[in-house]
Amino acid sequence: MFVDKRAALRFISALLESGELRVVIDRTYPLSDIAAAHRYIDAGHKRGNVVIAVTS
Repeated sequence: MFVDKRAALRFISALLESGELRVVIDRTYPLSDIAAAHRYIDAGHKRGNVVIAVTS
């Protein structure tokens, strides 16, 4: 199946801007604590997305 990625991104962007789609971030971990992030997820306490921050 062919997917027009640009159209899909425009659609998602419109949903975010209108408030119809809400991103829920539960916690943010630095890359150095990725093991702790995995433990948190595996424990079943996650209520939203867990973000791994990668900085240079």
